[in-house]
Amino acid sequence: MLQFNQAQLVDAILTASLAVVGGLIILVIGQLIEKYAIEPLHEQSRLTGEIAFALMFYSPMIGDPASMAQAARDEPSRYIRSLATKLLATTYLVRGYTLLWFFRLAPRKRRLTDAALALVRLSDALAHGQPPAGDSAPTEIAHGLRIKLLVQ
Repeated sequence: MLQFNQAQLVDAILTASLAVVGGLIILVIGQLIEKYAIEPLHEQSRLTGEIAFALMFYSPMIGDPASMAQAARDEPSRYIRSLATKLLATTYLVRGYTLLWFFRLAPRKRRLTDAALALVRLSDALAHGQPPAGDSAPTEIAHGLRIKLLVQ
């Protein structure tokens, strides 16, 4: 049978306790990073894809909104405006966004804000049955989100 003196026993218990506490601290920090940085950035990325889909799906209507009835323009107009608000929400939801941008893990806030404003202008143009002023809104959105438009 092994014998331990009191100092060795205290040292072993202290080492094990520190390992458990250290593991718990790392787990909590990892969960916080995931909840407040990774998940919102993932949502923002998913939303960028949804915006690209909407621009392509509604491109015939965006190019000539006057050819559609008001009732047909309402749904895309509301949907595009909701995408703009979701984009801004995900941008401001991320804690430490500037730090993530510094390490190139997140896009620049200004680009996203400009894209959201262009989405709102596009939504307004659809609602009023007019093409976007200068037809630049889809291009501004694509530039701000760094997506490639297949249909102009």
